[in-house]
Amino acid sequence: MIGMLRRLIAVFMTLFVFFPWEATAISPMQAGQPDEIRLNVSIFSDGHMEGNNRTRFVNHANAFRDISGAETPVDAAVLVGDNTMNGQEVEYLILYGLMHRYLTVDNVLIAPGNHELCKENEYEKYFRRFMQYNRDFYGYPNETAYFSRDIHGYKLIIMATEADSKVQAYHSPEQLAWLKSELAEAAAAGKPAFVFNHNPIDGKFQHKWPGADVGPQGAELDSILHSCGTQVFYFSGHLHMGIYENGNGLTQEDNVVYVNVPGFGEECLYGDLIDAGMGWQMEVYDDRVVLRLRNFAESRWVDGYTYTLSLIHISEPTRH
Repeated sequence: MIGMLRRLIAVFMTLFVFFPWEATAISPMQAGQPDEIRLNVSIFSDGHMEGNNRTRFVNHANAFRDISGAETPVDAAVLVGDNTMNGQEVEYLILYGLMHRYLTVDNVLIAPGNHELCKENEYEKYFRRFMQYNRDFYGYPNETAYFSRDIHGYKLIIMATEADSKVQAYHSPEQLAWLKSELAEAAAAGKPAFVFNHNPIDGKFQHKWPGADVGPQGAELDSILHSCGTQVFYFSGHLHMGIYENGNGLTQEDNVVYVNVPGFGEECLYGDLIDAGMGWQMEVYDDRVVLRLRNFAESRWVDGYTYTLSLIHISEPTRH
């Protein structure tokens, strides 16, 4: 009953209070090879929904409409943390109300960030709120904020901090053991794995926020990724780092590709491209993964920022 009431309030707010009549016209996105694609995923991070920020209401609504209106259907939308600014009830109501109304894809996977969980030294309070909204709106059955979803034979893995570690993350031994098991399943199936974690692993990008990485478990986490026996794509946000011409933000080491997801909610703090509203569209094919930079809020591709990575053997990404 409470969950239903929460959904009704959220929808009411988007209908009558924050109705995004400024929404842009949709220019439907299409995959590069729609007849060959196996998995199509929209990825963005750091939306920082606030209760008094109309620009973010409209940008999120536009992005959700863009994803839902894709000419090549999107299999999953992934939010990589800091989806709200302060983890407040009103922010969840607005964000989840907009998703409920405009984001109509089959799979919505939501990772928490420090702005959801690491507040006021009250981790348990904010953890319960995060989990409750995911249960009420998306029926998440899990008891932990980390979980996985198998979609078309591919494993999408959501990681989560388990303590108030401020700007870093804490991953328990149980979560790391679980991750190892999930990656082993992907390897046994002969498929790549896709990991989404709000915090980056230290040393993978040149950025301007020292100490904002996973934290003490970073080396162990990285070792698990490298030793899992399959190709892994590790997506992280948190840095509010834009896109660089020189490829900083897309790093490949052996079987692991580390991908920075730019901040969505506002202009990034640094980089060659810093526009708000950007994220990655990931197209998975039998022999390759294609990452295409898209401004979801403006329903347009960002020319010159498409990266192709082979799944046949470890190779350098080619940009075109």
